[in-house]
Amino acid sequence: MKTYYFCNPTADRHAAKEIWLKLRDALKGIAYIANPFYYQNGNAKPEIRQLDAGGKPNITADDIVEMDLELIHMATDGIIAYLSERTSHGSAMELWEAKKVLNIPVYALGKSTPNGRDEHPWIDYCITKKPESVYALIKMLKGEEL
Repeated sequence: MKTYYFCNPTADRHAAKEIWLKLRDALKGIAYIANPFYYQNGNAKPEIRQLDAGGKPNITADDIVEMDLELIHMATDGIIAYLSERTSHGSAMELWEAKKVLNIPVYALGKSTPNGRDEHPWIDYCITKKPESVYALIKMLKGEEL
């Protein structure tokens, strides 16, 4: 089974969750897509429940980074990145880890400029493929022709 890591800014976690759920369901039995915010059943992890309730998550920066890196290093087939105007420093670091440290593909969904490039050259540099839609990505990951 293929393994991927789903990357998105914390501020976009709710919109990104809907995309992750579509991918998870469409690729069931073909791929495991780890999400740092949600369990595979779709329930929020404790620190996300705290954040959604208006509180501050009871977790250190070191813990967040180490947990994310553990999931990223298990994602031997790539990272799926949901990008938006709010792409975070953390998301950028995750893309760099995939590109330069692990040499695994980065599939990007979301924002782009009219020429199809991301607005920042460092983010664009890390992106391997940028499918036009979540459905195009599903077909790509299934190995189907587009």
